[in-house]
Amino acid sequence: MAGLEDLYREIILDHYRSPRNRGELPVPPAHKVEGFNPLCGDEVVLYLQVDRRRA
Repeated sequence: MAGLEDLYREIILDHYRSPRNRGELPVPPAHKVEGFNPLCGDEVVLYLQVDRRRA
C-alpha cells in the first residue's frame, strides 16, 4: 500500500507545483456552485460549463 500512498502524494505535489484548470468561468453560461465542509473548514467553488452540441 506504500506505493499507492507515494503515487497519491506525487500527484498532489504535481498539482500544487503546476496548477491546472483554475480560474473562474463567466456565469452564465457556466454554472457556479459553492460548498463548505464544516468538519475541516474547506471552502470549494466549482464552475461547470456543458457543451450541449453533439458530434
